Amino acid sequence: MDPSQLASELTKLLTPYLPSLVAGGGALGAEIAKGAAGKAGEKVVEQIWEKLRPKVQAKPAAQEAVADVAKTPDDADAQNNLRYQLKKLFSEDAALANALQTLVVQGDYNAANIGAGAKVEQLAVGKKIRQTIYHIYQNAPGRAALDDQTFARILGEYQDWIGKAYNRARLYGLESIKAEHKQRVRSLAEVFVPLTLRRFAPPQREEIEALAGHTRDNVSQIKAYLELVRSKQKESEPIALEKLLLEKERLALIGGAGCGKSTLLAFLAAGLTLHAQTGAPLPFALPRGITTLVPLIIPLRYLREYQRLCQQSPTERLTNPRVGTLAGFVPWYLKHRNSVLEVSEDFFDRLLLGGGCLVMLDGLDEVVSRHERGRVKQQVEELANEIYPKNRFIVTAREAGYSQDAVFGDDFARFDVQPLEPEQIATLVENWCRQLYPGEVEKKTRELVDAIQEINARRIEQDLDPLISTPLMTTMVVSVSWGETKLPRERAKLYEAAVSVILQAQYLRDDADGVRQELVEWGGAWDAQRDWLAHIALEMHKGGRAGAAVNEDRLREILRAVLPPDKLEQFIETVRARGGLFEERAELFQFVHLTFQEFLAARLLTKQRTDAWRELGKHLAEAWWRETLLLLYGYALVDYGKYAEQYLEWLSTQPADSAHRLAGLELAGAAVLELEKPNPELQTQQAKLLANALENPNLHAPGVLRANAGNTLARLGDTRTGVMVNENGLPDLLFCEIPYEDFWMGSSKNKNDPHYDPEAYDDELGQRVKYKFKNTKAGDKYYITRYPITNAQFDAFVEQKENGYQKREFWTDAGWQWRRDRIANEKYGGVYDLPNHPVVNVTWYEAAAFCKWVGSKLQVAGYKVQVWRDGKIETCDVGPVTCRLPSEAQWEKAARTSDGRKYPWGKDITPEHANYDETGIGATSAVGCFPRGMNEYGVLDMSGNVWDWCATKWVENYQEYGTQEDNSLEGDALRVLRGGSFNLDARFVRCAWRNWDNPDIRSLYRGFRVGLSPVRL
Repeated sequence: MDPSQLASELTKLLTPYLPSLVAGGGALGAEIAKGAAGKAGEKVVEQIWEKLRPKVQAKPAAQEAVADVAKTPDDADAQNNLRYQLKKLFSEDAALANALQTLVVQGDYNAANIGAGAKVEQLAVGKKIRQTIYHIYQNAPGRAALDDQTFARILGEYQDWIGKAYNRARLYGLESIKAEHKQRVRSLAEVFVPLTLRRFAPPQREEIEALAGHTRDNVSQIKAYLELVRSKQKESEPIALEKLLLEKERLALIGGAGCGKSTLLAFLAAGLTLHAQTGAPLPFALPRGITTLVPLIIPLRYLREYQRLCQQSPTERLTNPRVGTLAGFVPWYLKHRNSVLEVSEDFFDRLLLGGGCLVMLDGLDEVVSRHERGRVKQQVEELANEIYPKNRFIVTAREAGYSQDAVFGDDFARFDVQPLEPEQIATLVENWCRQLYPGEVEKKTRELVDAIQEINARRIEQDLDPLISTPLMTTMVVSVSWGETKLPRERAKLYEAAVSVILQAQYLRDDADGVRQELVEWGGAWDAQRDWLAHIALEMHKGGRAGAAVNEDRLREILRAVLPPDKLEQFIETVRARGGLFEERAELFQFVHLTFQEFLAARLLTKQRTDAWRELGKHLAEAWWRETLLLLYGYALVDYGKYAEQYLEWLSTQPADSAHRLAGLELAGAAVLELEKPNPELQTQQAKLLANALENPNLHAPGVLRANAGNTLARLGDTRTGVMVNENGLPDLLFCEIPYEDFWMGSSKNKNDPHYDPEAYDDELGQRVKYKFKNTKAGDKYYITRYPITNAQFDAFVEQKENGYQKREFWTDAGWQWRRDRIANEKYGGVYDLPNHPVVNVTWYEAAAFCKWVGSKLQVAGYKVQVWRDGKIETCDVGPVTCRLPSEAQWEKAARTSDGRKYPWGKDITPEHANYDETGIGATSAVGCFPRGMNEYGVLDMSGNVWDWCATKWVENYQEYGTQEDNSLEGDALRVLRGGSFNLDARFVRCAWRNWDNPDIRSLYRGFRVGLSPVRL
């Protein structure tokens, strides 16, 4: 121990005894010795004090610190001062420190049973120091079930079990063949790669107010909060894994499937246990004053089964109020995992009441319903703050399961698990190769890393997330490589290979004599087991999320359809004894990962051919079935190519004007994107079908499905006019024609006015007559782009040979000054950067420069543009035009026509009309995804998705708008924003809603359109 740690240990040990030691001249009083430490404890405490007292008496400051603690043992300040004085003393006197450390570490004593707040120091079992635990509750209410010796024994056995259960590196298929070549069980630490975690901190009030700035109401403050939340999720502070436990006593770890959350908990548990058993250094830091923690890992997926059993025994609640609650579930689960622990009535209760435990609740998202998650969340908080408050807690969940009612309060710090970086993947592969191929580590590592990079590069080229970016997928690749000669490049092929490797792992490879021997003869041939598991997988998947783990009765019910009684018993026994792909945990059966359930269900559905379609039709729009439906196509290509074509056609020809039509086309598009060898012709074919369905105003579909379809269309290659770029690499713009007619601008509080709106803000009021455009005559028209400018179109401004950022002629004076050395816009990442999404994170200056650049291209092209008229696209000569951001009045006229309507399409709004907060997308969507939001001019996305920058300088209201309206481009004045965005509610996406911001502000909520006018404003 270092001087600081030793001082901390001794302060805790001596504090309860110092009143007696000081008063008794160095000996413990008889009454204290009888009721406290016992003979062994008394002897060690007195030996320590005998060595320490002369040194303390020689230091006045140390002597005073001892006297203060002896006078008031519960005073934290006095204890801190004593700790500090002892640390100084040990730093100056190494011999004293060594002598006392020997007594502390090697002393085989148990200072227990001193009352309700007992101190248990250095519990020893045999010659192994098992744990340093403080404040273990040794006198539970009623008669104690365990004496000190039994408690210490059970603790040692529990830690032995933890080490065996969690300190193992798991390579799918390798567990069953570890006997081959005398392979040993590998510790988790030998292959573990620390995950990247990012702190998620809720925005502070001053941050929200600074962002909201000029906002006039609480709603705007809320919207500003949402923007900050998203920004913090992307740019939050990273935290090193070794410092995780220093952050807070309550932690929530959030991440996707296979990202390593559960493995991280196992790593923490294994490290703590090894440290307690052998004194090995911890691979992570503990908070000051804590030398170790007892790890408890409790998967919440088994809570449902526990509650079911409790419902069958309602009378038990009369004697135990915790029955059926999380507090009752924790010891129930731990006892069921280890038969040794079943003898204890109060082991875990004493352990938890005393503190010193790290309680890890794994998988909040695996609690089935949102309502149940909310209730469990409350019970977790009660467990941590009221029932067992002296312990530290970690809860894990997927993002989808950690929302709304399931989000913990401020006492829990949230950390998001990030995807593995290429360097982390390479390290994980190398760690495994050191274990599996000790003679050719470098070669094998390079082969596997190159293969992974190839697979991921192809996905990234198609704007898909990398296939292999988690510890689960990386380890699966190693598993397949270990059992196969060639690593497949497609998901379905990879999963098929993984299943084969795991199931065939029950056989030994050829031994030295060339004789192939079976290791185990249980459960039938491996391919038969695969078929039975596929049947189980499909039936479980049909049960939805609640069916992801089943009890034995349900498993038997499923298997009776495919297995005779003797085979059924043999197979279940195999699962119990061997595990692997399908295993039993705490009396529930489940696949080792949901990925395998999804794939095996898809495999069986493929074998059923067209007969499967009757069942699948109703699941096309369900997120739970998405992976299975995609994997079905991938496996069909392997199993029977003709059927794969039939399946794709079936997906693409669902009933017209229904959500299933769009869902089927989206799935078909996503499926062809996963082909190992891209098929451009097939992708274009599916893109056209998907685009037509997406812009069909008669097709009813949820907004989230529309967004997914738009994202898939982006990856296929959006074929719609006006969305991408043309063959010359220039923006392919599509304009709508707007007449320069007088129109009702703004809102009125007078019920008799056409533009009456009770939701109007004051800055919308004042216009009691129609707005008249200046310098126009009857029949004049202007044009505005049908969609917001997309990422693909803005990229042309950046990527053309003459970069638009470097051409002074396109910029205003203030814009050029702001530009400085910038040569591109700022990308946000994720769906925000898909080519058919509206460009965001552009300032007003950048938007204005883009418009002028486009104008220069139109001039060269002779002012011929594409115009949307009554559903048809025509190429028109619009004559000399000014190309610029539309004015505020031009924008509003294009949005609401002449009659003062509330929204572009009419008076009412639904999630099928626009991308706003009630639609539930939570991000930008591909332009034009909401055709029901179109008005007679043909414009789309005027409400929601992103704000549109306007040329007009902000004025507070319409009272003097006729004289104050200023559309000049020069200057750095505030500029108008119109239309609302995806994060706002219905009130803020009305046609008349007005907003503004500084022209140098970038935001993921703001984009723009291009306007053309033959009249100079």
